[in-house]
Amino acid sequence: MGILITIAQILLVCVALYFIIKPTVGKVGEKNLEFCLKVWKHFGVAMFFQCFLVVLVTTAAFFLLRKVPGLNWGWTNLFFKGGGNIIFAPLAALAELPPGSKPVQISLVMIILLKVSIAFGFLAFFGLLVIMFPNAAWIEEEMFRKGRHTFGRITKASIAFGLVHLLVGVPLAAAIALIIPGFFYGFVYASAFEKIWGQQKRAMDYLGSQEAPPLSQRQWDEKMEVASRSFIQMEEDALMASTAYHAMNNTIVVGIMFTIIVVAIFLV
Repeated sequence: MGILITIAQILLVCVALYFIIKPTVGKVGEKNLEFCLKVWKHFGVAMFFQCFLVVLVTTAAFFLLRKVPGLNWGWTNLFFKGGGNIIFAPLAALAELPPGSKPVQISLVMIILLKVSIAFGFLAFFGLLVIMFPNAAWIEEEMFRKGRHTFGRITKASIAFGLVHLLVGVPLAAAIALIIPGFFYGFVYASAFEKIWGQQKRAMDYLGSQEAPPLSQRQWDEKMEVASRSFIQMEEDALMASTAYHAMNNTIVVGIMFTIIVVAIFLV
């Protein structure tokens, strides 16, 4: 039975690595990196602190919910002691070396070099994830945010957004807690769309007004560009706004998790 679990662990790790590394290589990787840089241009200090607050609230909700019997279990618990997201469960397992497992015949210098190598490996893995986040966030935003402008539709999509994470192995407590950032992204998208819609309406009203003051050619072109945006373009701009917040949020969460794992490696 132990051998079967070990084989399953290796297969799950390989599958996770495949889906992380594949989007970062070749022509697909170049295209994804270009999109990643496009999303990063929307990052800002205010966005960071807003996302950090959402992370704190979500984390607090998770730790409260996990105290409820049955909510601290996900399907990855079948293969890894601590369970959790399929991407991070194996890494956490590596960090939790049992006491006394250090080979006494290896010198202290070799142990330090080994740990530094593992830490740099984790950092490289973190870099791949950071590049992947904007593309993954865009896909999720299209699935759970696009076209949802009312409170009711945002609520339904946010619940679905949280619960769908059960597929990647997170416990039920985490899936429920993830409804919180789902709401946050939903309202970012809806407010961004409303703002863009308002800009277009004002531009159209201005261009259609006979009493409006004259504009330079550049100002006229800018007004025309805003006024002529299609509904699809406005939705994509709003999705880009929520995608940036989503990618920032994921980067903060994973950055904290990797920091904890690396520190744990050096403390063992």
